Amino acid sequence: MDADNVRRLASDGEGQRLGFKYSLAELGTVTGTVAAFPNTDGGVFLFGVRDSGDVMGVAIGQTTKEPIVNRITGATDPVVCP
Repeated sequence: MDADNVRRLASDGEGQRLGFKYSLAELGTVTGTVAAFPNTDGGVFLFGVRDSGDVMGVAIGQTTKEPIVNRITGATDPVVCP
């Protein structure tokens, strides 16, 4: 997903199929929302976006991706694979 797509999504605001978190430090509060996405035909969670929809950005490298995937897959049943 490129920056223009992120801005477009963020401008719609959070909803049933879209969630925001400003920082990866908030990952623990994400799993409940992500677990609900399969019940609503999927969804998107954006890190680096404030509740207001302002896109601040966050650097996510390979060493960051693995813990995010592990946290979400380990906290969901049936497993949600991000």
